[in-house]
Amino acid sequence: MSSENLKVVGNIFVGVLFAGFSFLSTNIAHPQNYDFRHTKWGMSMQEVKNTENGEPINKFSKGDVLTYTSTLLDEKVVIVYNFAFNKLVRAKYMFAKYSDSLWRVFWGSFPQEKLSAGHFILDFEKFKKELTEKYGEPLKEGWPLHKDYHDLVKGEEGLEVLEKAIKAEKGGLYAKWMTDKTEIILIVSGRDDKISFEIGYSSEELRSLEKDGL
Repeated sequence: MSSENLKVVGNIFVGVLFAGFSFLSTNIAHPQNYDFRHTKWGMSMQEVKNTENGEPINKFSKGDVLTYTSTLLDEKVVIVYNFAFNKLVRAKYMFAKYSDSLWRVFWGSFPQEKLSAGHFILDFEKFKKELTEKYGEPLKEGWPLHKDYHDLVKGEEGLEVLEKAIKAEKGGLYAKWMTDKTEIILIVSGRDDKISFEIGYSSEELRSLEKDGL
């Protein structure tokens, strides 16, 4: 990462983390034809397949799940569609950059880019900006962090400490938007001592169908 980008990361880190939770007014999403990519909530599995280029990844498309690979703003992503009673109820992008296992399973290799500490903050801000341009200011956003790390992140190695806390599932970043039909969450969290970076979309009207199917 260039020194200029590291400076940006540092500025974002200091300016946002120590502000704590930030609860902002919400704006309804701009009018659009689709809820996620080229799909609408309630579509059948076959209807969703018809909207995507290529076939789903068979190994990971079983039961009520369809899985594809694609790119989003030049980032490799795994796309996951979830259904209940053959109706699309939620979907998400999983970013491969932060997961060796996603790269290995879906692309047969390992990430070429060596990420510096705090790189996820740059990506978080990049995608938050894109989502804000589309849906307005977030309804909620925050950087929850376990109290054991509060003082540690203020030191010179603050970015490394923050990343360690997230990987240990003791911290994270999130921003949430709402439209009349959809909840959108951009989230950085920890999983298996790794960074997990995702954007999730879910239907406000149909989310109860998943519970009914349990």
